[in-house]
Amino acid sequence: MGLFDRLFGRQPEEPKGQLVGSYRMINGYTPVFHRFNGSIYESELVRAAINAISVNCGKLQVTFQGAAKPPLQTKLKRSPNEVQTWSQFLARLATILYVHNTAFIVPTFDQYGDMTGVYSLLPDRCEVVGYKQGKEVVPYLRYKFRWGETAAIELARVGIMTRYQYRDDLFGEPNGALIPTMELISMQNQGIREGVK
Repeated sequence: MGLFDRLFGRQPEEPKGQLVGSYRMINGYTPVFHRFNGSIYESELVRAAINAISVNCGKLQVTFQGAAKPPLQTKLKRSPNEVQTWSQFLARLATILYVHNTAFIVPTFDQYGDMTGVYSLLPDRCEVVGYKQGKEVVPYLRYKFRWGETAAIELARVGIMTRYQYRDDLFGEPNGALIPTMELISMQNQGIREGVK
């Protein structure tokens, strides 16, 4: 069983129930998240700034309150999942949030469907779709990853962190507004390089 299976359990690619299409929010907007292709993370200045924030986020202490699910709490006190420490998880989560303005936290599962931890996702695309289950339409987040795999998970089971949330009820704004600044940084770097030559 790979990490993908642990994140999305043994469920099929699409959840059970009838797909009723995109899920509309109260303002009539259909939420869809796309990763920004002109990645701001390719700039050494932006990367250094985000790294400074991420390293400090990785120093945060995670605590648990309440007495529910003691075995899960014991696992989570050690680490968020099988492949990361809490420091790595928090730093990666902060990096994703600051680069894409939206970060997803999904539960991980064992082969029996029991929750074993949490993981931060970096999909290429995410959309909210409704699945009819009985008389109720349940919102799901349907993810598409860069290697072509897709998966869906109930919206109620996902943590969504956002920055610059304006038009979308669920996701942060894309980084298109930074394109002129990124182009200016690139031109400055090229000018300095040519000046040195």
